[in-house]
Order: sequence, then C-alpha cells, then structure tokens
Amino acid sequence: FVPGIVEAAEQASQAAPAHASDVNEYLNYTAFDMFCSFMFGTQMRTTSTIVLKDDEVRKSNAENEKFVNAALAVFEKTNRMNLVPTELIMGAYLPFMKSSMYLDFENEWNIVREVGLKKIRDFIDRYDRNELDEMEQASYLAGAIERQRSTKEVSEDEMMELCLTALFVGVDTTSSVTAWNLMHLALNPDIQEKLHSELSVAVKERGSEGGTKINADVLGKKASPYLHMCLRESHRVTPAFGGAMWKGNSRSEVEIHGEIIPKGSLVQLGHVSYDPEYVDSPQDFRPERWTPEGVASRKDTKSEVLDHPYLRDPFSQGARRCPGSRVATNEILAMIAQLVLDWNISAPTIQSSDDVKYTASPIKPIFPTLQFESRQ
Repeated sequence: FVPGIVEAAEQASQAAPAHASDVNEYLNYTAFDMFCSFMFGTQMRTTSTIVLKDDEVRKSNAENEKFVNAALAVFEKTNRMNLVPTELIMGAYLPFMKSSMYLDFENEWNIVREVGLKKIRDFIDRYDRNELDEMEQASYLAGAIERQRSTKEVSEDEMMELCLTALFVGVDTTSSVTAWNLMHLALNPDIQEKLHSELSVAVKERGSEGGTKINADVLGKKASPYLHMCLRESHRVTPAFGGAMWKGNSRSEVEIHGEIIPKGSLVQLGHVSYDPEYVDSPQDFRPERWTPEGVASRKDTKSEVLDHPYLRDPFSQGARRCPGSRVATNEILAMIAQLVLDWNISAPTIQSSDDVKYTASPIKPIFPTLQFESRQ
C-alpha cells in the first residue's frame, strides 16, 4: 500500500503553498487522501482542489471535503459532550430531550455515513462489474470484499460498516501527529536540514524510478533513522492523546522504583515524557535522544521508562493496539518526508512551540501561516 500513499503525499505536497494560511485543513485533507489510496486504491486529490482546473474533479472533491469536515465535527462534538456526558445520555435514551449540540452531532454523523457508505457501495458495484484498475484491485477494500464473500464470517453490511469506521477514524489522529511533526520541524531549521540531508541520500540510494521517488525502503529505519527519531521525539514532546495515558491499580499494592502505589490508585502517565525528573531539558526538541547510544544511556535508570513500548507512539500496544497503526505510521512518514524533500518550511510569526495554541483530544496545533520555500 505504500506506493499509493507516496503518490498521494506527492500530490498533496505540491499543493502545500496554496494551503499555507490554513495548514490544519490541509493536513486533514491530506490524511483523508492518503488513507483513501489504501482503502480504495484511488487518488482523491482533495488537497489539490484549490489549484485544480478540472470541474469534474472539483465537484467530486466537494463530496470528499464534506465527509472530512463532518468526520472532524463528529470528533469535536463527541469530545465536548464527553466532558458533560448528560447530553450524550439524554440524546441516546430520551429522544425528545436532545440538545442542539446532540442534534448537530447526529446530523454530522449522518453525513459521514451517507458519503462514506456511498463510496463503499460504488466501489462494490464496480468490483462486481470487473471495472477496477490494478491499484484498486490491490486495495484494502477489494481484499475485504474477497474475504467476506469467501469466508462469510461477517455479512456484507457488517463489512461495509467496518470499512466505514476505518475511513472515519483514519483522518483525525493521523493529521494531528503529522501536524505536530511539521510544527517542530518548522521551528527547528537545523533539525529540518539534517532530516533533509538524510532523506535526499536515502532517495538517491534506495528510491524508486532511478532514485527520484520515496518508497518503502526509503521510509524504513535502516535508510532513514533520523526520520523515525523525529517522529518519536515529536510524540514525546506533544503526544496526540497525552491526557489519555492512565493506568489503574485495582488488585494490590505495588512498588515501582521505590515508589509505593496503593491498591485502588489511578496513575496519570501523560506527564512522564515531559518531566525533568526523567528527561533532560524536556522542552527541547532533540531527536538525538532516540539514537541507540541515547537509549543505552537510560538503561537501568529511572529514565528507562521513556523507552517502554507504551510510550513509543500514539497507537498503544498489544491486543488494544490500533489495527491501522502500520498504515497511519507510513502515512505520517511519507507526508513529512515528501514535504521536507520539496520545501524549506518555516513559521516566521512564532518563535517556539510555547507560542502555539492547540485544540484538545486529539491534541492538535492551531497553525500560524507557514512559509514553503521550494528546494528545487
């Protein structure tokens, strides 16, 4: 699925300067375009609408934009109602007492279902007529249709609902993580240049089409270790779901590093990666913390907790790990790599991440106007 994601990232990157004044919207559309390349094997080009001349494509993209905006509105209203769940409970069980926010939430969710299921049904119809091209035949949805019909473990309606859920959740977290990575690189030009040098060499030595295009090898840790260090450091400084990292201790009293955790305690873990007790100069964006030498230096110390798998990325671990984590990670890596290869990115109106406002759950920066200077 990486070639389709890379193609979507290339198209989105070319439109970046046109979105410089609304990078949040740009990255939301980018996440949608890249996930659709995986789900449908199709290039939606939603990020390119602003520079397109083709009226048919612009009309098609209007529906994509409608889906993305509705999906984001559902997340936003759900988060707000979760703070005071009375509205959710009343809306679900007392239909005659639905609040205006709950009614808006329902309306946006209906748009998500209408547009998303229509895309899936249209794809199934074309699958049945044998009209899919090579990329579409290799898509996740084509494989899902084949598995559903051969195993009958779920109904076609259930398969469609599962794919709709994946399409719905494939927008918000990916765009949030990409946004913070982009913000940190814009604020740290030396790090951005170091990453650009690494990626340029990786593409030349391992890239496809004669060393001119990103591919799976280029995005791997062996070819681009600094890219992965940047991603890891961004998650340490600005995790997308910092407030979500809680752990309950319901069974018995435990001792961890000399600290007694009483039975029945609820421990908040989100602060650990920004606590000077564990991290030297935690406010500094320093990808070098994640070199093999940096990791080794924390071994058998209190700071070793930073290298625990549960603090590694925003997708969790084990049975509850996000099933789309591999796709999302490749989307983030491809988009950041392509933008850094194409543009020198800066944020001239701010000095540090302390100047950046943000929205919560997932925590997402509210971008100032960025500047994209071509590297070509």
